Amino acid sequence: MNQEAPPRLPQEIRIGALVGEGRRSRVFRATFNGALVAVKLYRDKYVQRYRQRYGKSIARFEYDRNAAFYGVEDLRRYVAKPLLVTGEADGMSDAFVQEFVDGVALRTLAAETGSVPEETLESVRFIIRAASAAGLHDIDLDPDNLRVRHTSHGWLPVLFDFNMMPQHIRAPNLFVALLYRTGLRDPSYRDRRWLRVLEQL
Repeated sequence: MNQEAPPRLPQEIRIGALVGEGRRSRVFRATFNGALVAVKLYRDKYVQRYRQRYGKSIARFEYDRNAAFYGVEDLRRYVAKPLLVTGEADGMSDAFVQEFVDGVALRTLAAETGSVPEETLESVRFIIRAASAAGLHDIDLDPDNLRVRHTSHGWLPVLFDFNMMPQHIRAPNLFVALLYRTGLRDPSYRDRRWLRVLEQL
């Protein structure tokens, strides 16, 4: 998407305020058929890169990853619901529409309380185990991206960022590919590394 130009979206989507910005995308509060949602609009660089490297739009890639996690019953309470993808031969911008996730960034909560709550860590450990059992890896557990909601069970995480390509599927270099191929690094390696980061906040 050209960041200078307004996005081309279905008329059912009404874009509101910018609520987040990352390397690959910008996230807007929006309504979709009257319901509150989040809309991710992708930077041109990554729209082109994903189509060239992976043969699909980054919006479709993220939607499919989100849907895979949401499709695991044990994970569903921890995953934003995927709703719509645009930009596939429809003349629209590459966009991904998803349930709006409220709450706070985990790093912010940890800074305010002095640490990551134990119920949050237990939930993250469960997410990693359940995702791994379903063949899903490389979860975005960055404490700046991971949001937590306060519930009757305490602070529980909600996954909403799914545009990271898993390294066991497409390694960044031959050395890392060899580590996965020989079993010296298992597919959940980066998930456990993020868990250690969270445990030390």
